Amino acid sequence: MVKEDTTDMEDPEKNETTGIAAGPAPASYAATKQEVAEEEDTDRLLPKKMPKGGFPHLDITRIVCVMLVAIDHGSAMYSEWNVIYVQQWTLQWIVLVSGVSFCLSGKPLMGYLARLGTYAAVGIMVNWSAWICMGLDWEHDFFNVVFQMWFIIGLMLFCTILTPLKHWLSEDAKKLEQEEPLPSAPPGDEGVLNIVLMIVMVILAIGIFCVVLLPRLVNPFLAPVMLHFTRAIGGDDNVWGLPGNMKEANDFITHLCTYAFLTLSNLFLVRMFRTVHVKPSVIPWFMIVNSLINRALMYRGPEERPFHLLDIMILGMVTQTYGLMYRKTVGDYVCRYWFVLLIAFAIIYPPYLDKRLDMYPTFDRILRSKVEVMEAICLLAWLSASDRFFSREIFTEDRLGFLNDWALLVFLIHKENGTTQPGNAPDFRASLLLDRPGGPDSSGAPENPEICVAVSLLLGLAASEPTGVAPAQWPLGTATAAESNTSWPQGFQPPRLGDWPMDPDGRPISCWDVTTLHDHAKGWPGLCLGLFNTGLEKVTDMQTCKNACVGDPRCSVWQFNINDNQPSCWIGVGGFDCDFRSGQADAIHVEGAERVQHGKVHVYKTLAGMKINRLYNFGLYAEGSQDLSITRCRDWCYSSLSCQYWQYSKNDGCWVDAPSMSTKQGKDPSNQVDYPLTANSVTTGTPEAQSIIAGEFIHHYCPKQVMTPVNPAHVGGGDFYASQQSSGPSPVVIAFAVILVLAVLGMVAYYFMGQRNKRTVSHRSLSDDYEEEDGGMKMASYEQSYPPQGQAQPPLPPRPPQGSYGHYGHGAQAPTMNFQQGVPYSSGHRPYQQPYPGHNQRLM
Repeated sequence: MVKEDTTDMEDPEKNETTGIAAGPAPASYAATKQEVAEEEDTDRLLPKKMPKGGFPHLDITRIVCVMLVAIDHGSAMYSEWNVIYVQQWTLQWIVLVSGVSFCLSGKPLMGYLARLGTYAAVGIMVNWSAWICMGLDWEHDFFNVVFQMWFIIGLMLFCTILTPLKHWLSEDAKKLEQEEPLPSAPPGDEGVLNIVLMIVMVILAIGIFCVVLLPRLVNPFLAPVMLHFTRAIGGDDNVWGLPGNMKEANDFITHLCTYAFLTLSNLFLVRMFRTVHVKPSVIPWFMIVNSLINRALMYRGPEERPFHLLDIMILGMVTQTYGLMYRKTVGDYVCRYWFVLLIAFAIIYPPYLDKRLDMYPTFDRILRSKVEVMEAICLLAWLSASDRFFSREIFTEDRLGFLNDWALLVFLIHKENGTTQPGNAPDFRASLLLDRPGGPDSSGAPENPEICVAVSLLLGLAASEPTGVAPAQWPLGTATAAESNTSWPQGFQPPRLGDWPMDPDGRPISCWDVTTLHDHAKGWPGLCLGLFNTGLEKVTDMQTCKNACVGDPRCSVWQFNINDNQPSCWIGVGGFDCDFRSGQADAIHVEGAERVQHGKVHVYKTLAGMKINRLYNFGLYAEGSQDLSITRCRDWCYSSLSCQYWQYSKNDGCWVDAPSMSTKQGKDPSNQVDYPLTANSVTTGTPEAQSIIAGEFIHHYCPKQVMTPVNPAHVGGGDFYASQQSSGPSPVVIAFAVILVLAVLGMVAYYFMGQRNKRTVSHRSLSDDYEEEDGGMKMASYEQSYPPQGQAQPPLPPRPPQGSYGHYGHGAQAPTMNFQQGVPYSSGHRPYQQPYPGHNQRLM
């Protein structure tokens, strides 16, 4: 017989349980130890006791991030345009998972490193085999052979460095379980002031040490080692900011010491807050705020990325140990208003920005602050609600646990596609597809083309766009044209317009991808000289003038004027003096003007500290900062299809590759940049060369698209684009793809048929799951997490007395339950009919 509930909500003395004392409700820190433990459960990142099937949200996070990284390495445009804001959460989340997994693992450090080292060795061997097969110069560019495996190597280094922290956190967590979690009373106002003063003074001391003293201590012996390492692996002139000479090496080490300030200050906050009377779950909040302020206010170059990932891994470890204060509340709001976050991100992030800000950091503090705020929100979203982002049923019902193995496989071999950032892999396409004479002496073509083509089809090696970086020894280490050509993987220096589609008459065809670099409507004067009048009477409106330029890839500037009520359209290649028009700005009235870039630009090499001979000089710009002047010079070259080189000098201003100008319209044909570039084509060691502070060797190309633009028959209105049927892949590729798809379908069908009649599945124990955890690559396999039929369901937790929750600060609302108990966080959500250990209610 069921006993009647006699709980009296009005008179606690009549209750069968202990009532609430009269008077004001005591503060939460005065609660009993059991009640405090229940309250703190909502702050925990993961439950103390591992549920059956493990923590699927860790695995699914890892799978999603690995897949997006592989997509980005297939085409850097996804991350450059920040599609679904991948710059702010993809690497960050996978590193958080690595930190949490490292904290959970009971495997000794050497065993942990051995597992990660095995992954790194396999991945490097796969990449290396492709380079050898393609006949590429891996000896001078081993940095790009390692490529994505630098993440694993960095993870091994992080685990080694953070092992003492892991042991300290583990011991501290044991002390928290044995002692009263909260202090008996909060610190007074005077105590708070002393704590704040101590934090400020210590952080200031850490800053002085990292910025002033540490570089002087470590530079004398670390800078030469760093320079030697960089040259040995061919890592200079890449997007990681590695040094190429001793001065850069000293600056590099100095910057690393500066970046260590944030890491050390976060570690200090962890240690300091464990000595004062506050809940440990507040520590991650201070770490996030400290990181946000530091990164927003202080410029951090591309070489800072390893420190950034280290800081995030420490955050993951600390949050796993202490939890996150108000985690449940923050998670509720994230799940409830996730669409508001997406709208806010769309407003905050500039839609025109097409650069990875971790590779090309900005000096604009406002933009940097916006990006850091977005990243902090993404970190908080994962820490507070990741268990509700990803449903357990993905593994238990949909049986997609095999994606763990597939994600690992993708991570190990995806570099084989030979695509770009970070590191810019070599141009496999040129070695495979270009019709050039064979033999290692002539083109550097692979010695076994049949095998290599098969490998490239299997692993996706053939790239569709220009890739790679210039060889380390080019051009200063090449004395002759033959040496210069053979130093490139494909056997020749990329020629001007070598990857641009041409019509039968040899004229460049218009490209579907056109980008506006400068716009009169947004403040650009557009007063350019060097343009010519279209001379067409029907060009009487601004849009038609713009179409005339967009439809001709040789046009980089269009200008629509109205003078004496007569409209006129001016277009041209390059254009110059667009700000002041040689002091005659009042001579014309510009209604509209733009500088446009046709197609995309691939950067093969940065050109600072050397001067390319026979470039055309525009001189110094009349006004604007040095950074703005560099941008103007670069954009002139980006908008001119014939420009392959641009450089900016502190003394002489902008130098560009403009053959029509340097040769004076062909009157002096010898006055243009050499092809191929050799050591004799470059000046070094002179004051003029040392004044070059920026520059690039670039390559223009039109990315492939189903809708292919065609060259217009005439200038004017109408469509400049037409749908053309693609020739499609070869029959061999189609056959291979069909076989591959059938094989995949066969494996999937076999897997489901094999599981069809299974009722029970054995599970690993907690120690089995995490003894094999590798910190970011693979966790446990998840199959069936429900109890077998006929087995008793676990009982629900006892219902607390009604009206006894005032001391939690939530009025009369019952305290939230740990999600490992199978009960939703809030009574407002209906519990599942068959709760089971480890269930995470998904609100998204």
